[in-house]
Amino acid sequence: MTHSDELSRRMMARLRVPIVAGLVLAFGACDNANSFNPDSSTPADSQVEGQALTGAGDSAPDTLAVAADGGMLASSSFAGGIPMGTYALPTSWFGSRYNGGMRTLGPYDLRTELSAIRSRGGKIVLMMAGSDFNYKDADGHFSLSKWKQRIDRFRGTDFSSYVSDGTIIAHYLIDEPYDPTNWGGRQVTGSTLEEMAKYSKQLWPSMATVVRSEPALIKWSGTYHYLDAAWAQYL
Repeated sequence: MTHSDELSRRMMARLRVPIVAGLVLAFGACDNANSFNPDSSTPADSQVEGQALTGAGDSAPDTLAVAADGGMLASSSFAGGIPMGTYALPTSWFGSRYNGGMRTLGPYDLRTELSAIRSRGGKIVLMMAGSDFNYKDADGHFSLSKWKQRIDRFRGTDFSSYVSDGTIIAHYLIDEPYDPTNWGGRQVTGSTLEEMAKYSKQLWPSMATVVRSEPALIKWSGTYHYLDAAWAQYL
């Protein structure tokens, strides 16, 4: 296989993963009796590839309990059940078929987009830092200071109502921190992930924090108190 063939194969594999993905929350704070029971408004033909968020810490806020009747997560239009959707789901696609997604939003369009998503009954996992090249040093290593600068852009934007009503499911801190090839040959450590989650909680205490990784891949000698979930993606 040539280098170009291998690159094409890897790119296609990355593109396949996000197509029609389900977002499933499995936090300890949830009520096991009714956390994931969709109501009658959930389309019966929603057969999708999925992703799971698995509890990683001990500080998951109560607002993350997903009840069949919408519970604490419900906005005025949310019909209940499990948020299902895709990466980068266009706002206009939120509705009866897709009601969840992962979105990267900047501080200037954040409130406008969140308002539109909420009005359509949608819920999102929010990426605030953006593309990883924004928070790497000259050697390609993860830079915590640069990452914090990216998060600081949102300090002057009040979006607390979208956290409290569950329109924002969680703050997506970073993608694949365990893979050294993403970070100049150096993994992002568990202690750094915890520091990132702590920083997020200092600014938005009730917003859950999540890292896209299988839980086993981000184990460390310490204990996660501020990181709420690991997002285990599967195809």
